[in-house]
Amino acid sequence: MKKQDRWWYRLVQVVFCLFVIISIGIGVASIIASIPELNTYSSGYRLKCADGTLRGNFTGAELNYSNTDIDDDSGRAMARFACSNPTLTSDEFYTAYAKYQAETKIHSFSKNYEIVLERKEYYGTWWDVLIAVVVSIVSIPLITSLVRAVFLYVAFEEPFKENMLVLKKYLAR
Repeated sequence: MKKQDRWWYRLVQVVFCLFVIISIGIGVASIIASIPELNTYSSGYRLKCADGTLRGNFTGAELNYSNTDIDDDSGRAMARFACSNPTLTSDEFYTAYAKYQAETKIHSFSKNYEIVLERKEYYGTWWDVLIAVVVSIVSIPLITSLVRAVFLYVAFEEPFKENMLVLKKYLAR
């Protein structure tokens, strides 16, 4: 009776196929996990006023995480003031804002701006994805061939070199 006709050999072949499928799944998962994600904390933002002008430069660290608005009330008030006075330069702005605060008792609470993403920063790089792809393409066939050759040598005393011919053909490409 040949080894291919035995039930346990077929079971081992199924387990080996599952090992290959799981290895491919791990490789795909590592590739997906290495795809760069937007880093909202260090990305650059600007105010886009109701009239379309862009004012200010700030990072995501200065924003409220939950609603992508400026984190504090005084910052929101400064943003409203900056958009209601688009002709002020950065040097004139702080003087005019201090004067506005001193003279005005009731401040406007209507939001006349939106926050737009201008400079994107990412966690990770596309080089990380490329490295994960290359490592997966090289390591999965290498490891599965090695596991198969070791198993056949241990279980059936088949020559190790003959089972590694598949690996040699793969590496010769």
